[in-house]
Amino acid sequence: MPQLSKTNLVLMFVCTWTSLHLIMTATKKINLSMTPTPNTTTHSPLSWYWPYT
Repeated sequence: MPQLSKTNLVLMFVCTWTSLHLIMTATKKINLSMTPTPNTTTHSPLSWYWPYT
C-alpha cells in the first residue's frame, strides 16, 4: 500500500511541475512578445532559439 501512495505522489509532482513549466514558458513568451527589451531576452535563454527574437 505505501508504494501506491508513493507512485501517486510522484505522478502528482510530475503533473504540477509540467503545468508550472508550461505556465512559465507561456508567460515568458507573452512578456517577450509584448515588451521585447534586451533585459528580458538576456534573462531567458529560450529566446535565442526563437526565430523572431
